[in-house]
Amino acid sequence: MGRVVALLIPQSGMSAQPVSKWVQVWDRQMAAFHQKPCDDHGAYLLLDGVGLKVRRAWGPPRVLLLVAYGLRPNGERQVLGFLRAKGESQAPWEGFLQDLSPRIRPLPDSMKSFSHW
Repeated sequence: MGRVVALLIPQSGMSAQPVSKWVQVWDRQMAAFHQKPCDDHGAYLLLDGVGLKVRRAWGPPRVLLLVAYGLRPNGERQVLGFLRAKGESQAPWEGFLQDLSPRIRPLPDSMKSFSHW
């Protein structure tokens, strides 16, 4: 891992150990994010499939994230949850929403789905 870090941050002098510790902290923070209640999510629930371009030596050049946003009356968006998926068919969306729904209380007045913003 040290060679990868050296390529990414050549002048940092960072070794693999601090990077591994950082990744562990990040993993704990992400787990906490995906479990915390979304009490102040706003009036609307917006759903979107977001394709992200990634640079890596292997694998597909894009990844798909299913994302749920809460839209507040002032127009501010809040990310409520996201899930990496292989596609936008019914099954991944159902699984994502089943995992997300216990965290969203009270349920929004309306639900909108957009393919692109």
